[in-house]
Amino acid sequence: SPRGHDSAEPPCPANEFLGPVGTGFIMLSLPLTVWFLYFACPNKGEGFCLQGVNLMGLRQMTLPVLSTLVDSWAIGLVLAWFAWLVALERVLPGEVAEGVVLPNGKRLPYKLNGHLSLWVTLFLVQQYTMAKGGRALTYLYDDFIELATAAMLLSTLLSV
Repeated sequence: SPRGHDSAEPPCPANEFLGPVGTGFIMLSLPLTVWFLYFACPNKGEGFCLQGVNLMGLRQMTLPVLSTLVDSWAIGLVLAWFAWLVALERVLPGEVAEGVVLPNGKRLPYKLNGHLSLWVTLFLVQQYTMAKGGRALTYLYDDFIELATAAMLLSTLLSV
């Protein structure tokens, strides 16, 4: 049997990321880090934003208003992106592999077509950019914090 486990008894899950405490810490700290870096490093064209940071000056940093973080257009774009990736997973060909052994002893099948999905998406983005001009994707930069927040909300909903 694989890894020396008796086939009648499913293996105990490993505590990755230090178990539930570590996973919870990551889920809370990563969004806070993204938001902190975005608001603590305003784009002033002065190079690396954390060069010579005055940590005492962080007390004067204002907290963002919720309306600057959440935007319905960004949420729609992130949901559309997720739906696009799901559609590619369903439509594009790929080898099917089985996942890890679940507590019930079964394995879920996964289609391995991410590399092909990448190339299809890059091709279509390139075609879109050529059709609309070189500045066609600037909204990804302009609305970064709203898109990041929408992605964080979706990933949190999917993980619960």
